[in-house]
Amino acid sequence: MMLRRIPSILLGLLASIACAQQPRVLLDRDLGSTSVEILELTPQGVVFEDDIGRRRTIGWDRLAAFGARPGTTARPAIPPGASGAVALIETIDGQRLIGRLLASQGEGGEALAIDLGGLGTASVPLDEISAIVLGAGRVLSGQLAREIGSRANPEDDFVALTNGDGVSGFVLAMGESIEIETEAGDRTIPLSRVAGIGLANARVSPEGPRVWLDDGSVLSIVPWLPAGGSLGLEQPEPMSLTADRVLAYAPDAGALDALAARPIARVLPDPTRRWTEMPAVGDVLATPLGAADISLPGPMAVDWRLQPEDARLAVTASLVRMLGGSPGPWADCVLRVEVVLSTGSVETLSSTRLTAGTPDATVSVELPGVGAGGRLLRLVLDAGEFGPVQDAVVLRGGLLGRD
Repeated sequence: MMLRRIPSILLGLLASIACAQQPRVLLDRDLGSTSVEILELTPQGVVFEDDIGRRRTIGWDRLAAFGARPGTTARPAIPPGASGAVALIETIDGQRLIGRLLASQGEGGEALAIDLGGLGTASVPLDEISAIVLGAGRVLSGQLAREIGSRANPEDDFVALTNGDGVSGFVLAMGESIEIETEAGDRTIPLSRVAGIGLANARVSPEGPRVWLDDGSVLSIVPWLPAGGSLGLEQPEPMSLTADRVLAYAPDAGALDALAARPIARVLPDPTRRWTEMPAVGDVLATPLGAADISLPGPMAVDWRLQPEDARLAVTASLVRMLGGSPGPWADCVLRVEVVLSTGSVETLSSTRLTAGTPDATVSVELPGVGAGGRLLRLVLDAGEFGPVQDAVVLRGGLLGRD
C-alpha cells in the first residue's frame, strides 16, 4: 500500500488555531494570494481576517494552501533520542521524515522504522522510499538530499559513501548494514560508512492534505476537526503540535507544484551576450510548499517542462537589491512568460517591466494546452533601454496550479 499518510500517525487540523499575531498568506485555487490572520478552521472552510480587518471565509474547495509569510524557511532539527542513526527519509510522493532510524521491519528488512520524536514512529516500505540521508550534519545541510535527487542514473539504486565514493546496483535490504547487488556481485556495506542512499523507485504525484513543519518535515495527514486551539496528533494517545510549527498547509498537495522543485530543462543565453551565468535555485527542502527562490542573474530564457495537468502559474519577480536596499539605478528589464506548445508554436502570456521605480511585480497567468503533453514553460528576461547592467531578478513563490 502506498505511504500516502504515515502509518500510526494522524495529524489533524483543529477547529481553531491559536495563531493570533501570526500573519499568514492564504492562496486560493486560482493562485491568488492574500495576507491574513487565520481565526478558525471549520468543516466549511478557513475563517480569517484580511489585511483591512474584514472577517471572511474561504471554503475548502477554493483553498489551495496557507502558509507563513514569504522568506520564512524551515530550520532542520534532529528529534532527541538516545540511540539510532540520524536520518532523513524522502518518499516517492515527496514526504520528508526526519528522525532516528530504528530496527528494520518485515521479512528481509523490507521496511525502515524511524523515530520522529514527538510525532511518534513510522514504518516506511523500501519500495516507497526515494532517498535516505544519514548523519546529523548531512541531514541538517540538505545538500546530499539534493544531490541524490538529481543523480545522473535514476534507474539504479545508489549508495553514497562517507569517503565520497558511491556504489550502484540493487539494494536488497537495510539494517545495521546495506546489502546491495552489483555487477561485480553482492556487497555488504556497514551503515557507518554510508552517507546516503537513492532508490530507483518511480516518483508518484502527492495526494491529500499535507503540512510543512518548521523542522523541515513534510507530512501527509488525515484531517479531523474537533474543538481545540492547536494542531492535533493522535498516536495512539493524543499529542499536540502548536500552530507556530506549521509553516504551510495544503488540503490537496496534488493541486500544487513548486516551480523550483521542477528541473530546469534548458537555459538560453541572451544572444547579445557572450556568456551568461546559470540560474540559481534556493533550498527547496527548507522552503514551505517547496517554493524556493530562483535567481536569474541577467537576461536569459529558462525552460521548464510542463505536465499535462499544469493549468496556471503564479510568481513574484523582484529586481535584486543593491547595498542600501534599492535596485541599481540602471536596472530596467522585461520579464515575459511564454508557453511553447507541442506543435512548436509559442504563446506569450504576459510581459512585465521592472525598473528601479517599480522593482516588484506578481504575475498570474492561465497556461494554454492543458491536458496535452510536450509543453514548455519559458520565462524570458530581456534587457531594457539601459542594457543588461543590473538586470538581475529573483523569482519568489513560484507555483504551478494543476487541474
